[in-house]
Amino acid sequence: MKSFNFIKHHLIFVFIIFLVFSAMAQDYQVNEPRQIILTWQNNPQTTMTITWRTDQEGENNVVYYSPNKDLVFDHSESKKATTYTFEETSAWLHTAELTDLKPGNTYWVILESDGFQSEKFNFKTAPADYEDIVFIVGSDAQHLRTQMHVIRPVLTKAAQENPDFFAYSGDFVNAELSEYEWDLFFDLWDELMITEEKRRIPIIPAIGNHEVVAGYGGNREKSVFYFNRFKIPEPKDYYAIQYGPELTILSLNTDHTAEIGGEQLRWLEQTLQEHEDSKWIMAHYHDGGWWGTSKTNVELRSKWLPLFEEYGVDLAHDGHIHTYIRTFPIYGFKAIADDIDNMINEGLKRAKEDFDPKKNYAPPLQKNLIQLSRGKWEESGYSSLKEGFKELIYMLSLFAIQQGKDTEVAVFDQVCTTQLFEDYWEPFLKAKTNDTMINGEKGIIYFGAGGLGASMDPKENSPDTWWLDERAAIHHYYKIFIDASNNELNLTPIFYYPEDEHWEKGKTDIISR
Repeated sequence: MKSFNFIKHHLIFVFIIFLVFSAMAQDYQVNEPRQIILTWQNNPQTTMTITWRTDQEGENNVVYYSPNKDLVFDHSESKKATTYTFEETSAWLHTAELTDLKPGNTYWVILESDGFQSEKFNFKTAPADYEDIVFIVGSDAQHLRTQMHVIRPVLTKAAQENPDFFAYSGDFVNAELSEYEWDLFFDLWDELMITEEKRRIPIIPAIGNHEVVAGYGGNREKSVFYFNRFKIPEPKDYYAIQYGPELTILSLNTDHTAEIGGEQLRWLEQTLQEHEDSKWIMAHYHDGGWWGTSKTNVELRSKWLPLFEEYGVDLAHDGHIHTYIRTFPIYGFKAIADDIDNMINEGLKRAKEDFDPKKNYAPPLQKNLIQLSRGKWEESGYSSLKEGFKELIYMLSLFAIQQGKDTEVAVFDQVCTTQLFEDYWEPFLKAKTNDTMINGEKGIIYFGAGGLGASMDPKENSPDTWWLDERAAIHHYYKIFIDASNNELNLTPIFYYPEDEHWEKGKTDIISR
């Protein structure tokens, strides 16, 4: 009898699970346009890219569009879509970039695939003049299989803000090659990222570790769903969007398919130079936490932050850690990074003068190098951490020259992997007070993190540090409002408490320019 009851209860459980997933599933005609998503590959004032899915290739996939709400096919513009698929998917994808549009205009759209039509919707191009802008920033829906009870209301509420676009900082799914999860995401986005007036909300994506096989050090071939489903500007691994005349969005890549340094770093500096006159600049990327100790944290802090400060970035958003976090406006990392650069320059110069091609400068053969790299400068007999750090740079410079990599970049790449390098930053990062680096006029607010639906990190409290304004394990997104008439940017977190379906507006930071 006990065995029978166990089997009966097990069958009931399986049946309930079947009903749940059956309710989630929808029946689509094979050529019915669905999973509609809007992105930009070029100027948002004059272009819009529309991509959708069908279950069959079809022969005639077309976008019909018009500024007239009463869109009539015979009197509308049309653009034939490019149709493609890829090995890891059963979908057929259709994409068309609409060009020569007018800034600040609304266009109505119907998609057609072999006679099957989408519901009519509209989009709006970016303004030609400096106007009010509203947009949403967030990341990490990620746990789509288990967290729909959070993700659905959060995305619904975000769309109700009537944003011009959504800047999404990575981790769209949990399993990078799961078509099931990608379908969950795109079906949900299609359903919810549309206003009551039927305006579809474009997305500006940045790649996260859950979009790439193994998470880090990958390439586009290891992140096929992200690069095939999101049509974005060149060079694609990272890119810039100029929305209107006064807002620049930088979508960066924290070592998922592009190194933080190298080509991306050169591109970042060049792009910031090109947009230096932009009134507002926001960077967003997935792995943040420059205060952390991982290689990504260290490189980001040492390479990107000095450029952010030099060229006037206002805000930087990251995801990855599943919590809410916001810093005070911070300024001063460039001075620290410049001091490190000067020490590397001096150490390399000294090493070039002393280098003997007959000697072997491998780390195990250089006295104290291993000890110093582990942060043990006192045990090695140095009077201060800085003196030990200078000697570490010198010895690593000798080894870099031996390897034929006698550049400051090569030496830095070795130095930043050491514990002593992390220790060099520690007094700045872990001090309880540091009034010299909190600067309301020039400072950058670093805000995050992954709160759109992924399971929250239970570590609600952060160490008592000078840079931290707020932190809590709360689901959230950020609403950013640019008030053009007052030259102000308002950054406001919107919190969601799923236990009682409660919403709460957080403290607004106001940046004036």
